[in-house]
Amino acid sequence: MKKTELLFGIPLALLMLAGCSSPAYDIEVYMSPKVKEKYQIRPSLEVDIVGVSQSGDEHFQAVPVNDYFTPGNALRDGTEHATLHFSEANGAPKLLPKSDEIWKKFADSSSAKLYLLVNLPLPTDSKQKTDPRKVAIPLESTGWFGSDTRYFEISTSGLNPLKKRPDYATEEIQTEKKEENHEI
Repeated sequence: MKKTELLFGIPLALLMLAGCSSPAYDIEVYMSPKVKEKYQIRPSLEVDIVGVSQSGDEHFQAVPVNDYFTPGNALRDGTEHATLHFSEANGAPKLLPKSDEIWKKFADSSSAKLYLLVNLPLPTDSKQKTDPRKVAIPLESTGWFGSDTRYFEISTSGLNPLKKRPDYATEEIQTEKKEENHEI
């Protein structure tokens, strides 16, 4: 009887532990071709991915994106985050893989949400209550059948979560993930 319990008990325990691990995603960020059309170049942009605890959420939500990206900003300097860089010379889609060490730091700081912020200029005619350059998503387990990939697009008006890779992403980009330089 004990051998049978061990035979089934150990794999079951391992499966339960795997299900309880801290959430981590492959974050893919794309720059819409419309951004290049609008600016006539691919502008140099940064996208920060920040893990925020439940207690820090309200404060982080209130910080204006322009203030956050101001050089020497205490919030940006004091938080664990990953930065993805886009430029005219390097406008390729970017990947923050779920294997990156930042996910352990997010787990260690009890992060409950991910904030993505892009330092894109805010349209002068924007009268929105929330800044479209800042997106928050819950940091939660994907379960057995959920996807562990999250897609985002930098558009001319801000940062948009997507349900899948954008249609303009080529087949080559979709299948080849280069972990060096966080490029896909």
